[in-house]
Amino acid sequence: MVCHQVELLIYRALSLYLLLLWPGQGEGDQQWDSRAVHHQRLLAHIIDRYKHIRDTAHLADSRELQDKGKDCRLWAVPSGFHDSGI
Repeated sequence: MVCHQVELLIYRALSLYLLLLWPGQGEGDQQWDSRAVHHQRLLAHIIDRYKHIRDTAHLADSRELQDKGKDCRLWAVPSGFHDSGI
């Protein structure tokens, strides 16, 4: 679980680095076009985890599929929801 939390923090940090203004840089030096491309690639990499879960009809009966889904849920659901039981 700690490994997933570290990985999640890294991805969040990368995302925010690409989305927020860079301090000390003028508006013309923000490289928005390049950053948008990199952010799309980052999201595509993260979303790729969902593409491997195809067999949702047997999700309730398969512990293996549930474990794969749990990994994806850790990426999709905000961290406060993990412990709240929602």
